[in-house]
Amino acid sequence: MSVLNLWSDAEAAAAVAHYGAQGVAEPLALRTYSARLLGADPDLVLHGGGNTSVKTSVTGLLGETIPVLCVKGSGWDLGTIEPPGHPAVRLEPLRALRALNSLSDEAMVAAQRNNLIDPAAPNPSVEALLHAFLPHTFVDHTHSSALLALADQPDAAAVCRQVFGERVVLVPYVMPGFALAQSCADLYEAAAERAVLDYGQSIRDLALSNIFAGDLLLKNFGVTRHGRVIFYDYDELCQVTDCRFREVPVADNDEDEMRGETWFYVADNDVFPETFLNFLAFTDEQRAAFLNTHGDLLTADFWRGIQQRVRGGELLEVLPYQPRRVRVGSSL
Repeated sequence: MSVLNLWSDAEAAAAVAHYGAQGVAEPLALRTYSARLLGADPDLVLHGGGNTSVKTSVTGLLGETIPVLCVKGSGWDLGTIEPPGHPAVRLEPLRALRALNSLSDEAMVAAQRNNLIDPAAPNPSVEALLHAFLPHTFVDHTHSSALLALADQPDAAAVCRQVFGERVVLVPYVMPGFALAQSCADLYEAAAERAVLDYGQSIRDLALSNIFAGDLLLKNFGVTRHGRVIFYDYDELCQVTDCRFREVPVADNDEDEMRGETWFYVADNDVFPETFLNFLAFTDEQRAAFLNTHGDLLTADFWRGIQQRVRGGELLEVLPYQPRRVRVGSSL
């Protein structure tokens, strides 16, 4: 089964213009366009099956901004869905249910209906909580023939690992609803934390090789099919020994502290490790895990120590990759 990317920027823009004329915001217009692309292919979505969503916001009666999940509603087919087919549900109350250990189907449906922006809208999908618990703006849930052919094997887990490696999360069969949403969220969060830790390890390994990535934004790193994080944006690479790693100076007065621009001199090769986390979109849990394992990367002392050892002629050891790279490099 070959799958073609049928997305068209021109058609997407036309959908935004078409639905925009009806008062539909761009995120929901794009969700409608992309959902119909999925639903038009019977090898991806059986008639009436699949669920799609987008996280966006609406304006309340008092002018307040309300984060919402627009998720496919009962009775709609993805192949012909229109914007009303993704009813808006208040997102924060749904996410709050993540703290529960169990939730009956009846209570789940009631919670979803009670948080509809439009009380007359159709029931949100039974998988609404799964979509809410995942952090991504757009979530697509399909039942493609190719994936089902793999997942329906007696040794499905082994087969899927052979094909996909660590690129996917495998969820044992769970009935749709709250339990499935919790299982998917648990496994996603565990995989994301492993990636965060390996992100730190990749920075550490580069440092041990006298390489500073320069731009540490997450978008410049990727996860391989083996679940390992690698750096692939070489525009700002430089040697660690060419940088000057500094602590952020302490302001002498409140006026300097409140300035919008930097009040102290910064040279082209100055680097302030303690600011790295400011540019990384970690959750609170991921941030804590990163700090626990790789907090020293956020100190100028770590980097100056590497410089001193490299300049002294020491060959720093980078450990070979392990199936799960969770140790900090032994040269540290």
